[in-house]
Amino acid sequence: MFDVVPRNRSDLKAAKKRLKAEAWRVLAELGTQRGLISKYAGHPQEYLYDFVWLDGGGALALVVESETSMYGYDVLYDFGKLLHAKAPIKLILFLDSPLIARNGEIRRISVDMIENALNSYTGHVAGEEYIVVQFCNLRTRCLEAYRWLVSESQTLTLQSGESCKLVKFFSHSWTP
Repeated sequence: MFDVVPRNRSDLKAAKKRLKAEAWRVLAELGTQRGLISKYAGHPQEYLYDFVWLDGGGALALVVESETSMYGYDVLYDFGKLLHAKAPIKLILFLDSPLIARNGEIRRISVDMIENALNSYTGHVAGEEYIVVQFCNLRTRCLEAYRWLVSESQTLTLQSGESCKLVKFFSHSWTP
């Protein structure tokens, strides 16, 4: 999947297409291995979101939104769709966004905006999992992945004003 890194600036648009095509291929393969039906943009049976897994009864098992714009608000718009999805796993894929420093930690602004959206939303269900994946571009040449699994106590915690924290579980960099 890592051959989607743009080779140069003129390759950026083609790299975005390769990224989505490869992500959909890998996710469809994983879904098939689990006995799930995959539907996605560009597939003859696209289904509401950019990519979904459906179980045999038609229930959502995974919902994916992707954003290849490098603007935080475009990423946040797509992520907002995931908040309302009735699926146990919710995945957002996006390209790089600018870095910010907050509370002594360097983070992508899109990750920070997503965490704020998670903290503002009051409809979380215990057991749902959010996965946030930022793919690299020519400047950063890195991939970062974060997750948050909603526990029963966290649904109560968020309602009482405390906050969730996305936890980075993967990071990889490439040299030019």
